[in-house]
Amino acid sequence: PAVQGRFRGLSSAAIEGEDGSFDSWQVGVDGAVPIAIDPDSTVELGGFIEGRRFKSDAGLLVGDESLYEVGAHIGYTHFMSDETYVEAMFSPGVFSDLDGNLTSDDWGWHGHLKSTHRASETVYYKFGLEASSVFKDTSLYPVAGFAWMFRPGWRLDVLAPREIELSYLPDSATTLSFGAALDGQRYHVRSPSSTNKVESDYITQELSLYLGGVHRFTDQFSMFARIGGAIAGHYEFRSVDSGGSPVNVDGKLEPTMMFEVGIGWDF
Repeated sequence: PAVQGRFRGLSSAAIEGEDGSFDSWQVGVDGAVPIAIDPDSTVELGGFIEGRRFKSDAGLLVGDESLYEVGAHIGYTHFMSDETYVEAMFSPGVFSDLDGNLTSDDWGWHGHLKSTHRASETVYYKFGLEASSVFKDTSLYPVAGFAWMFRPGWRLDVLAPREIELSYLPDSATTLSFGAALDGQRYHVRSPSSTNKVESDYITQELSLYLGGVHRFTDQFSMFARIGGAIAGHYEFRSVDSGGSPVNVDGKLEPTMMFEVGIGWDF
């Protein structure tokens, strides 16, 4: 859909080697509207806004934190031929607790440049570059994959290293899916201290395995849901307590339940 609203939750998540657990709740809206500029090209304009709440129990010393993502989408798409389609998207934004004046550390410069090539009526190849905070040690990485409609109503989508999904369409309005997706984010935070705000980062990475479904009620309105688990990942909380003492939580995310629901709009 052109615009999508969603609610996503992790319940009683734990970090390997650390005491306690935390819940994570996300709610947000993300979308871009295509504007045709000629028969083969569009400009896409939109944005995203999301709030994320971490709430930990007494055993996990990082406490509670509210984090935010606010930014814009500026894109361009073009059919180079009947078989080749290219898309570019620039998505600058703020990824922060918004607790104080913004600095360069609060900004993230995300986006992608991808090409899709139709090899046949049922096989499409994809490749390109993506910039995001999914990986701790690099913000720019290659992506490659394919879409394969191997039987009527059945489709396999792969875009390494980010996602793989097998989908089935029992009718023209419904899609059922099974897949895995790798997501992550870096947030800049200002931790409470008795003397000042100590700046640090929250880093999240989650590999989720899910069952999902989408149902389109009208040409403009759809609903979707996913349920599964964050089966792997990595979390880092660099913070301080109210007295200024450092609190460092760094480790693998233990498997935990995940769910997501949302709605979509088209124009």
